[in-house]
Amino acid sequence: MKRRFLILLVLLAAAPQGACSFLYSYVLVNSSQEPISVELRFKKNPFKENAGSAEPAFLFIEPKTKKLEDLTSQTAWQSLPANQVTVDKTKGEMRLKLQPSEVLKLHQDSGTTIREVKESSTEPKPFSLFPIASITLTGKSGRIVLEGDLIPWQFREFAKNIYQIQYKPVAR
Repeated sequence: MKRRFLILLVLLAAAPQGACSFLYSYVLVNSSQEPISVELRFKKNPFKENAGSAEPAFLFIEPKTKKLEDLTSQTAWQSLPANQVTVDKTKGEMRLKLQPSEVLKLHQDSGTTIREVKESSTEPKPFSLFPIASITLTGKSGRIVLEGDLIPWQFREFAKNIYQIQYKPVAR
């Protein structure tokens, strides 16, 4: 009897650990055959702004990449070397090059962003937890500029829990 009780107790204690703990990734995919320039402007962090601080706090991300073929695998995201990223902390801007068939992780959450997009009306609303204020992609196929509250609406499902914005060649 004690043994059954202990087994039940262990199972009950372990159950919350196996509950829905999915993370949703919002990524930028370079599907072109050439490197592209990526410029990100971040939102100010309302929780970290110090009154009187000369340097505003922004919701920066650490730029991490994967190869496109590894996107759905358990392959770890790789941090970009500091010499490949330009950051302006006073303006909240980041610039980098994204290689062909490379993926940049822009944001990760518990599904809040995509749920808000799917459940909202046709009118975009502010996404306070989404860190990026604007994205500019420049390559041989042209320039894409995404700004403000419309950014989360541009993500399309790539795979379960992965949503993408894709830069791809223009058909000629």
